[in-house]
Amino acid sequence: MARTKQVGEGSKGKQVASSARQESEDDFVEESDHDSMEEDSEEEAAPLESRTGQREKRRKHRTPEQMEADAKLDWVESIPLRGFKCEQNVSRRSFADNKDILNLLHNQGLNFWTRALLGYNAAGVIEFYQNLDISEALTNGIAKSKVHNRRIVVDTGIIAKYLRYERPPGDLLNYPLSEPLDTDMIIHDLYSIVPKVGVPPHVPGKFKDIYRVLNQIVHYNLYPRGAENKPSKRSAEILYAFMNENEYKADWANFIFEQIVDFKGDTFGTARCPYPCMITAFLRDKGISKGPYEKLDPPSPGTITKAVLVKSKSQSKAAAAGTSAGQSVSAPPEQSLWSVPDPKASKESIWRKLCCQNIAIWNCIQKEKKERKKLAREVGELKHELNWHTRYIESTTDEKYEAPPRAEEAEKMGLSGKMVRDVEIKSDGDVFHEIFRYRPHHLSTMSPGHIQNVDLHEGDWGTVGSVIFLNYTHDGKQKTAKEVIEAIDEEKKLVRFKVVEGDLLQLYKTFTLTVHVDTKGENNLVTWTLEYEKLNGNVEDPTTLMDVCIMVTKDIETHHLK
Repeated sequence: MARTKQVGEGSKGKQVASSARQESEDDFVEESDHDSMEEDSEEEAAPLESRTGQREKRRKHRTPEQMEADAKLDWVESIPLRGFKCEQNVSRRSFADNKDILNLLHNQGLNFWTRALLGYNAAGVIEFYQNLDISEALTNGIAKSKVHNRRIVVDTGIIAKYLRYERPPGDLLNYPLSEPLDTDMIIHDLYSIVPKVGVPPHVPGKFKDIYRVLNQIVHYNLYPRGAENKPSKRSAEILYAFMNENEYKADWANFIFEQIVDFKGDTFGTARCPYPCMITAFLRDKGISKGPYEKLDPPSPGTITKAVLVKSKSQSKAAAAGTSAGQSVSAPPEQSLWSVPDPKASKESIWRKLCCQNIAIWNCIQKEKKERKKLAREVGELKHELNWHTRYIESTTDEKYEAPPRAEEAEKMGLSGKMVRDVEIKSDGDVFHEIFRYRPHHLSTMSPGHIQNVDLHEGDWGTVGSVIFLNYTHDGKQKTAKEVIEAIDEEKKLVRFKVVEGDLLQLYKTFTLTVHVDTKGENNLVTWTLEYEKLNGNVEDPTTLMDVCIMVTKDIETHHLK
C-alpha cells in the first residue's frame, strides 16, 4: 500500500504541508507567540526529560482556542502518514462463467465498480483531506475542502454522478436501521458452515463464495473500515443488507458520503484515507491535473478476481500458538528450512526436514520455469509485432496486425476440431431433410443396425429447442445420447444437433452434429459436419462416428429407393 510521508526541516514547523496547516500555525503563533518563544528558550537549556515534562505541563494548561489549533495541526500532520485505502474494480472476465456477483452489482445500480479505475494522485488526495471541512455536513449535506486554492464541494449527488448511480426514492429507503440486525440470522446467511465458536470477529475464509468476493468489494469500495480479513459486526451487517437488496433499500451514495464525514470526525484515529480514486476524479473535474497533481498512482492492491476465493480460504486457518490469526506454522516447526538438520535429532525429524527442503526447492524451480516461460512468450510476442511493423513500413504487407495465439489458446485449438464429409444420394433430398427435422424417430426402422431407438423428451418434433434421446451402436457398443435441436434452416435444409448428455461427453467437452442437404443439382448432396472439443490430448478424432453418420445416410437412401 502506497504511503506518503512529508518531513519538514527545522524544529518550529517552517515547512508546511498545505494551506490549511499554514493557517493553523499562523493562528497559533498569533495567539501565543510570546509565551511559546519563552518556553522554547527555557526548554533548550533543559535536559530532554525535563523538556518533555514542560511540554506536557503546557498542554494541560492550554486554552480552548489553543486546543482547537493543536487538534487542527495534528490532523494536518497525520494525513500524509496514513496512506490510502484504494478502491478496487471487479473483473468481468474473471466472473464471466458465474455472474452472481455481477448481477448483484447490477441490481444495486453499481455497475461502475466493474469498470477500470484510472488511479489516484497522492498529493491531491492528501491536500483534500487535510483541508476537509464537515461543519455543514449535517445542516446542508455538504463537505468542503480546498486544493490548489480551488474550492472542492462534495455531496451525495456528486458521488452518485461519479458512480453513475441512480439513487432510490426516499420513501423506499429502510437501511441503515435504527437497531442492528439479528446476528444469528446474518451468521447463518454468511457462512457455508455455521461456526461453533462465537463471532465476530468473522472469518471470511469460511464465508460462502459470493460473500467472500462481496467482502472485498464492500471493504474497499463502500465501507473502508477495519481489516479485510477480520470483518467487524458492522461490516457483516452491511454485507447481509447489500446481498438482500429486495429486503433492504439503501442510498449507497449517501452511505459513502457519511464515511467521508466519519473519517474526518475520527481526528485521533490512524485509518487510511478512503476513496482516493474518487477524490482524484473530483479534482480532475475542477481542472486540478498539472504539476504535483498530474501523476497518477495505480490502484492497489488491484482488480478483484476469482483469486480472492483462494486468498480468503487461507484466512480460514486457525491461529497457532505464537502466530497471528490466519498464519500457518512453518514446517518443520522446530527449525527453519534453510538450516542443516541437527545430527543429534531423530531420523524421523531429519527425514521430515529433508523432505520439506526438497519440496521448497522444487517449488522454487517450478516458479522460475514459469517466469522464464512467461518471459520467453513476451519476447516472442514483441518479435512477432516488430516483424509485422518492419513488413508494414517496407510495404510488403497491408494486413491488419494480429497477435500470435497464447499457449493456452494454442492448446485449446489443438483440442478443438471440425470434421466435414459429403455423400451423394439418389433419393429425394427434401424427404431426407424432412426425416432429420420432423421424423428422426423413423431412423430405427430405416437403419436398425446403427440406430435402435429415438424418443422425444421435450418440445415438439421439428422445432428448435426440442430434446431427443437416442440409442445407437458405435464401435460395436450400445451407446446413448441426449441432443438438443440447436438450429434449423429450412432454406438451406440444415439441422444442427448439440449433444448435452451421453457417452460422447465422456470424451468431448462439447459436441455438435450438423446435417445439410444440397438439392440444387441433379444428384442430392448430404454434408455432415462434426464440431467438437476434446477433454484432453489423448482423445481421438471422431472418425468412426463420422463413418456411422455416412452409413446411416446410405441406409436411408436404400430404404427410399426400394
